[in-house]
Amino acid sequence: MESMFNPELISLARKSRGKTQTALASDIGVPTTTLSRYEGGSRVVSEQLMKSIAGVLDYPVGFFLQRPSRYEWGGEDPVYHRKRQSAPANALNRAYALAEVRRLEAAKLLDGYPLETTIPSHSSEIFDPATAARELRASWGVPSGPVFNMTRVIERGGGLVFSHDFGTPHIDGFSTRSYGVPAALPIIHLNRDLPSDRWRWTLAHELGHIVLHFGTPALPEEVERQANAFASEFLAPAREIGPMLVNLDLHSLAGLKIEWKISMQTIIMRAAELGHITAKQKQNMFIRLTKVGYRNREPESLAPPLEPPRLPFQMARYYLTTLGYRREDLLDYLSVNETDFQKYYHDPDDYSW
Repeated sequence: MESMFNPELISLARKSRGKTQTALASDIGVPTTTLSRYEGGSRVVSEQLMKSIAGVLDYPVGFFLQRPSRYEWGGEDPVYHRKRQSAPANALNRAYALAEVRRLEAAKLLDGYPLETTIPSHSSEIFDPATAARELRASWGVPSGPVFNMTRVIERGGGLVFSHDFGTPHIDGFSTRSYGVPAALPIIHLNRDLPSDRWRWTLAHELGHIVLHFGTPALPEEVERQANAFASEFLAPAREIGPMLVNLDLHSLAGLKIEWKISMQTIIMRAAELGHITAKQKQNMFIRLTKVGYRNREPESLAPPLEPPRLPFQMARYYLTTLGYRREDLLDYLSVNETDFQKYYHDPDDYSW
């Protein structure tokens, strides 16, 4: 076991649990410098210490015996994310580590689960975001009008969505095309604490990144602008919502939010983008939202239904039913503990998530 131990995965597991080197070193009773050498592979981890690390970090020992095809976000797999400027570095490290653990699991599940990805990759230099959004809606057969369930649309297109407890409100989500798994799988990772309208918007925004930006370097500001333009057209096509964006007030904004399942603030921005209101009118509407307390959180009574991911559960169920795995065998195969399995591969009809 000592010769099979992968020291890179100590760092991954540690970051996913939000632990510093100092904290983990204290928990397992070694100096921080010694732990650093273990993580760097310059010192061999004994079997006893291996079990101690696994116990403290709450991972099966088998997790540390994996040989992933690629570790560390970045490199050939660009990452795009919606985060606030105040997002701390340790929170980002934890979020990326959680996502990398899920990528390792997805790679294993896709060895036996049939999944066809139909999410295209365009060059944003020759394909404007609105056109890309319209063509994708058409190719996927999305009916005219509001998108009924954004999560389902992406999953049916062969994209994988995971919801996480990032431990911070400053990260909405991020996405990658993971080339270490079959079919260059697009994976979107979202903060499970997002309001449901922001969840839908973030999904559409990240879908825009996947369609337009992987392999196409651009300035960050332009990349974000294009992803927002894609999301706007995908969730609220100009030709369909445009005629409704007249004589806007709080009452009509509330009605449009219920129908289109996007925030009132997004509707105001869409009206301005399409020239249905002036810059002054937009400013006045946002002032009005601020006065009634809707800028930070819009009324729960207007929120669209939750749209939890279903595909991770379907993949796990396929192994447990069609492929005949016992539950303990599947957990061992994925190198995941029961708590994390329940968290990420539960039945989405159980809304306790």
